[in-house]
Amino acid sequence: MPRPITPDLIYQITTVASPSIAPDGTQLVFARAKINPETKASHSQIMLMELPKGEATPFTQGNKDSSPKFSLDGKTVAFLRADEKNRAQLWLISASGGEARQLTRLRSSVIEFEWSPNSRAIAFVSDVDPDRLPDDHDPQKDPRVKVIRRIRYRFDTIGWRGDAHRHIFVMGLNDEKPRQITDGDWDDLSPVWSPDGKRIAFISNRRDDRDFTMSTEAYVVPAVGGAPECWSSQLSTIGNITWSPDGSQLLVIGSEDEELGAGWQGLLYVLKSGRAPKKLTDDSFKISAGFRPILPAPELRWADEGRMLFLAEAKGESFLYEMSETGDDLRPIAGGDTLFSDLTLDAEARRAVVLSIPPTSAGELSLVDVEKSTQRLLVNENKEYFKEHPTAKLEKFSFKRAGMEIESRLLFPSDFDPSKKYPLVVDVHGGPHGSSMTRSTRPSKS
Repeated sequence: MPRPITPDLIYQITTVASPSIAPDGTQLVFARAKINPETKASHSQIMLMELPKGEATPFTQGNKDSSPKFSLDGKTVAFLRADEKNRAQLWLISASGGEARQLTRLRSSVIEFEWSPNSRAIAFVSDVDPDRLPDDHDPQKDPRVKVIRRIRYRFDTIGWRGDAHRHIFVMGLNDEKPRQITDGDWDDLSPVWSPDGKRIAFISNRRDDRDFTMSTEAYVVPAVGGAPECWSSQLSTIGNITWSPDGSQLLVIGSEDEELGAGWQGLLYVLKSGRAPKKLTDDSFKISAGFRPILPAPELRWADEGRMLFLAEAKGESFLYEMSETGDDLRPIAGGDTLFSDLTLDAEARRAVVLSIPPTSAGELSLVDVEKSTQRLLVNENKEYFKEHPTAKLEKFSFKRAGMEIESRLLFPSDFDPSKKYPLVVDVHGGPHGSSMTRSTRPSKS
């Protein structure tokens, strides 16, 4: 007999995240996590799967291993593992298995990282905090106060920032210490190597009004360090960034709207040094740009033969799209009736793995044949749980108000009986904006 979903759901389900497909498309690594009901702590490890029909098996044994990523030669997997201070450090393990080795020993966590094209170095992001206390600091013997020197001293979901800033480092696989290549009173995020390995593109917020706005820009800096060059001066925000195959241009998710931003309704632009941005798409769909600096954007790829691949949402459904570099020949490859939240592509962008959250699951991994537009389910960790605890039934409908058509969703109990009456729960999202609608006729921006 079906049973209702209760708050202990968080202890019952297993989550999957951060898929990375090998360059040749024959292997997949991803993170699998579950919360221990006794300790209330999440245990996560890296899983390995042979494609297209292998079983997922444990690849690492750490308690907090996450964010695996294949090197571009397919020989090594880099991943994050929490140290004794719960700081995420970079570790390396051979793609064929064996013992993992620690690469970084930083006083701050590694936030995100990217392999160099020759697989001999890694660019990563970590905090630079001038007020960080020594690891052996005893607050009882040496109490300190927090001093606020700037307006944006806190950040939503991250918490206290103080004067800490995220900057980019480069480290060879055999180096003893990483080399910091950016600095300053701003955050630098999402490093992406140029195809020749000589430059790194990244996202930053260096405008003078950065403490008052959510503006971001696209920059390019030599991989050895130097003065960054802004390539997106005519755009207000950048949500994601990647290089053209020849390394002469950038493909970005961006916005010209100062209030809306690339994270909420970004368009695709092509950037070139010293030139105005070239817009490729319109607002008929929303391109997935993550929620930086909390959640990185899914992979954005400018492949050979002028092909561009990305995730986007249209009318409440997610799709993997392919488009020509001119902005024409847009076609959905996979998706619909689900939410795609992550994407990884092989070296030739012929095979993809997508992380999806359909209405009947808490997360699945599927293999997509890009050329054939076929999709095959790989991982569904919670199939048995949701068989016993069915999810709500989703119904979509639309209505018109003030000349606008508004799409809506209604969720019915899994055992819904149309002959009975049920209470209606309205989920109003948007914090103060949503709350204001109950006492004001002004439209919400949320």
